[in-house]
Amino acid sequence: MKLELQALREKFNKQKSETDELYESLDDLEQYSRKNSLEIHGVPEDLYTSAEDVVIKLSELLNEPIRGEDIDVTHKIYRGKNKPRNIIVKFISRKKKTAFYKKRTALKNVRISQLFPHCPAGTALASKRLYINENLTPFRRYLMKEANQMRRMECCPVCGLCTVKFMLRLPPMVWHRESIPRKTSTTYDSKLARLHLSTSLSLTV
Repeated sequence: MKLELQALREKFNKQKSETDELYESLDDLEQYSRKNSLEIHGVPEDLYTSAEDVVIKLSELLNEPIRGEDIDVTHKIYRGKNKPRNIIVKFISRKKKTAFYKKRTALKNVRISQLFPHCPAGTALASKRLYINENLTPFRRYLMKEANQMRRMECCPVCGLCTVKFMLRLPPMVWHRESIPRKTSTTYDSKLARLHLSTSLSLTV
């Protein structure tokens, strides 16, 4: 009986390990498909009709001109009920995407009234800071959120840095059930994380 239980346990652990590897590979592939994409946050939807025009105008303010032919596609991201949608832009060239992304720190000096000079005063006052993020998978977006929370609590060893190569390790069991946020929110102690996941995470200031 003990031998049978041991054999079943070993079989279960093997299958679980294979499943973890499969989900890791799928996440890597999904993130790779997003390598030319960025998200633009903070632009009120009622100020524009074309997301592509927003990208082009923003690039001019950041002194990194983007032309229509540099853009593959733009659209809005649904963030949930009663939440403003952000813009996602996919560039033709990764080089263009990287050059545009490097200018993101200059956004702290950009106001919505500069992007849309004729916007209503109330909208300009109510608008929040503009910022640009990498287009991460849901799983990696969750890791970003956890990393930023640790940074704010001064638990993160890279506090004070704007951009880092962040190596985060998570327990195997959280990959596809507990940690990946879907329609329900989940939490786990990221300070106890252990399983290998290598990714570039840019911590927001």
